[in-house]
Amino acid sequence: IVATNTKDNSTRGETYGISKTLGSAGNAVSLGVTSTNVVVMAWHDGKNNLMCAYNTTPTVKDGRTGASKAGWFGSADGVPVKLIEGAGEYCQLVVDKDDNIHIVAYDNNDGNLKYAFIQSKSDGDEKVPDFSTVKSCIVDSYSETGTQLSLDVAKKDGYWIPRVGYWVADL
Repeated sequence: IVATNTKDNSTRGETYGISKTLGSAGNAVSLGVTSTNVVVMAWHDGKNNLMCAYNTTPTVKDGRTGASKAGWFGSADGVPVKLIEGAGEYCQLVVDKDDNIHIVAYDNNDGNLKYAFIQSKSDGDEKVPDFSTVKSCIVDSYSETGTQLSLDVAKKDGYWIPRVGYWVADL
């Protein structure tokens, strides 16, 4: 359990303190893996924020059971990065072939579709997200943009171009 909204799991008799995890969990999560096997996770935190963290040792079995933020990095060890305030639902994450991170998410307050881009950097032999390079923008804000997002990227003339799809109920 890397994020939770509960402090007690009475069916198992265990107590999961949120401080033991990366924080709150919302209703959406998306994962990607870089070419050097670094797991990147983006999620809606239930407070309408898009959060992000990465793990360079996802397969280590050092007692990482139950509630644990061990191995996860963001702004600090075990502290995720808030990428976009006011978004996060239906998030989708894609890692491109250059190991950059692309994320799209829905803002249920304003009905906007938002996008975040994070360049990768080398950290020893690994490619990890460089959270100091986060760029975000509103992709669509016309009327109701839609939900059930999909994301893909394609490189053209040296630039990664996001391709965003979504479902609009009123069309």
